Amino acid sequence: MFSLLRVALLVCIACGWSAAGQKPVQLTDGTFEGATQASTGQTTGHWFVLFDCPEKSGEENIDKLRKLWADLAEETWKENSGFRVAEVNSCENSLLMERFDANSTSLILFRDRKMYKYPLLSSQNWPSQIQTLQQFATAGYQQAEALQVPAPKGLVAVYWSILVDNVKELHTLGFLPIAGLVVGFIVVKFAVFLYLNERKVSKVTSVQKKQS
Repeated sequence: MFSLLRVALLVCIACGWSAAGQKPVQLTDGTFEGATQASTGQTTGHWFVLFDCPEKSGEENIDKLRKLWADLAEETWKENSGFRVAEVNSCENSLLMERFDANSTSLILFRDRKMYKYPLLSSQNWPSQIQTLQQFATAGYQQAEALQVPAPKGLVAVYWSILVDNVKELHTLGFLPIAGLVVGFIVVKFAVFLYLNERKVSKVTSVQKKQS
């Protein structure tokens, strides 16, 4: 059931890109790695990601950047520019923020198994045109430092973030009882996994002791 939920989420992401391709793809702690494969080959293409907190609005330069980002997604979809445009809510996805050492507002390009940060040093040098962002994503990134893509967090952290994403989605759809069942199922499944893993380690240790 857990695998089916994860597959369903990824299918929704793909459908969102094709059916409403003019909008940035929304990524979370639980869906980021599966969608972008940032640290495992990036076989789903290049991804240009805006890390931003929608709850913090009202600042003119940030509002302009969000509008520009939406326009970039639409333009990129029309021209098939070779990279995908996505967003991460920096207020709700702390695992990703910590993993990529991102600020509350950051632009990061993931391509060729590396990551490149757009230099948002101050509001004065923030991009003001779509062409500026397109140029960075296709060629200008070569002038930026090529950073290694950190591996995802450990199993417990990833498991928990996916669980939270699934429950939020079910709650939004009005399936609160089902959300409770999903939580119970995953908790039990994870407990069994830890128990079996502990038994396996114990057996290996026992065999090693006998051989020594």
